[in-house]
Amino acid sequence: MYPDVKNLPLTYLADPMAAGVVFFLDNKSDSLPGWKTGEAKYCSFYSDEAITENTARPISKEEWLAPKSFRVQLKEGNQSSEWDMAERKLVVYLNKGITATLNYASFWRPQDILGKSGLYQILGKKTDSKADPGKMLITLGNARKGKHWMISP
Repeated sequence: MYPDVKNLPLTYLADPMAAGVVFFLDNKSDSLPGWKTGEAKYCSFYSDEAITENTARPISKEEWLAPKSFRVQLKEGNQSSEWDMAERKLVVYLNKGITATLNYASFWRPQDILGKSGLYQILGKKTDSKADPGKMLITLGNARKGKHWMISP
């Protein structure tokens, strides 16, 4: 462990399309204080500020070669989960006796998923006349948020 190191050295190159990691509560989990089931929280590899799927910015080659690490810390309590910008840490609070499953995946910058993802474009085409347009919109929305396993590993 590196308890006093804010940014751990990464020994691999990040996925060039990944802007960071998205965390969301599994649909079977209880809601946490300030964090509803299915709601996403985003941590960037390249920015210290709290971000959303819509605010991840383009990066330079130099930034891509030096991604920043972050931590997830579990604490007992009833507070809302929070992004600690100074420590690059997502603090998740959980009361005793509560079980929660936190899913995670990489997510893309909005302009990249719209312009560069072949899978996203395929999902957006109505290839089956029986396809439910409402379900397709949900699928595309999940892809944009980093919650579709075919796009965001």
